[in-house]
Amino acid sequence: FEVLELCLEFAMNSIRTWAYVTCVNRQFRDVASRRSAVRYVPVWLWTMDSDLYCHMLSIRGGGGWTSVMITDRTPTKIGLVALSSLTALQKLKLSNCYITDMGLSNLTSLTALRTLQLRYCPNITSTGVSALTALRSLNLSCCDGFADAGISALSSLTALRNLHLHFININDTGLSALSSLTALQKLNLGYCRHVTITGLSALSLLTALQTLNLIG
Repeated sequence: FEVLELCLEFAMNSIRTWAYVTCVNRQFRDVASRRSAVRYVPVWLWTMDSDLYCHMLSIRGGGGWTSVMITDRTPTKIGLVALSSLTALQKLKLSNCYITDMGLSNLTSLTALRTLQLRYCPNITSTGVSALTALRSLNLSCCDGFADAGISALSSLTALRNLHLHFININDTGLSALSSLTALQKLNLGYCRHVTITGLSALSLLTALQTLNLIG
């Protein structure tokens, strides 16, 4: 099993960025073997946008990447199509990105995807994620596009183990729709201030639930 890492090292006194693409195989225990697995690609700092990042992943790692994180950048359809070629991808984090449901639809081909983080992605609604039925962990914290109707559509994600709805504007109606997620083990409802004890009573059907966050 390969652990694939992408390390971006930004030089303080240079306009050049060196993107080190590191592929480390767990069976390599000695330092020399790990060093031999390192490849690097020089790219210009000002052209290192999210689409280029995604394209670089697709051509340098092939389908072998298992984890990708993009923060504070918004990949367009071009970038998301490039990500869709990473067929081994298991974890994807797209924090503070202005991607849309249409863009997210390009990820339906990622059948190995188990963890999806969309924190601070205000343009995403239930339409974009409801088709990703193989997900085990979903983070929608601070996604302003989600409300009761959107949360209700998540009922199709019956494989979910972890669901984060921190700072989502939902009430008891939306919360009751989560009762179908019987595999759910961890639920974060922090700062969901329109949820009452009535809505929480619907969670009694979640017999696998181990952790419930109600902070705020």
